Amino acid sequence: MKNCDYSEKANNTIAELKVKFLELSDKFTNQLTKLRDDFEELSANWPKAFNQLKKDTRLLEDNGWFILGQFTYANINELANIMRTKGIKKFNEKITSIFEQNNWKSLEDNLNKITTDSPTLAKIISDSLWAHREGKYTLVIIAGTAVIECMIADYTANLNTKNIKPSKQWNDAISSKYGNNNDEYIGWILCNSFHRFLEKLFKDSDFSKEAPESINRHWLMHRILKVSSKFGTKIESLRILLAIAFVGNSGKLIN
Repeated sequence: MKNCDYSEKANNTIAELKVKFLELSDKFTNQLTKLRDDFEELSANWPKAFNQLKKDTRLLEDNGWFILGQFTYANINELANIMRTKGIKKFNEKITSIFEQNNWKSLEDNLNKITTDSPTLAKIISDSLWAHREGKYTLVIIAGTAVIECMIADYTANLNTKNIKPSKQWNDAISSKYGNNNDEYIGWILCNSFHRFLEKLFKDSDFSKEAPESINRHWLMHRILKVSSKFGTKIESLRILLAIAFVGNSGKLIN
């Protein structure tokens, strides 16, 4: 009698397992089908999306920004649309809120992570983060600009580049990695976006014209008392911190 009970239970269990297996099989098949459909849709729309990415990137570059590695395509498109429709002021408010309200700890951790090999850099980063929190933005900008210059020189040292300007050193690095003007690669778009930022930051001047609106190392070092009255803003300070983070995490992009 017991053997009969065990046999019946076993048959019931097997039947239940078959039902569950079929259910899981159907669910798995549906998931695979959806994944295939999503991939086909992405493949079909990718050229259009990629061209839009390049347009969005250029708009941000023209307004003094660069594309951050942690930004998704959707992030870039959202920010570019804010720039298009609401202007630079609303854009600055949005990007400030992204980092200061939601991702400040992440930015701090990111910056602290790149200082592990240099006690001097660690001290400068620590002081700069404190200065930004305290609203001492001019200190962040001056110190950060020097840090960016030194970090790029270190990152590109293995290229034996003859250039001494950071923007040209950076361009040598991305050309070595991706070739010239190769906008078919996401990595090139990211690096070239940062290159355009560096060109403005390290552009030489004979000081015969008015100081540029954007931060410029040449004016900071040699004519700091005559720079724009807009110098020393929160958004410029944040941009310098983000630029340091970009350089510090760019090893995989340029090496």
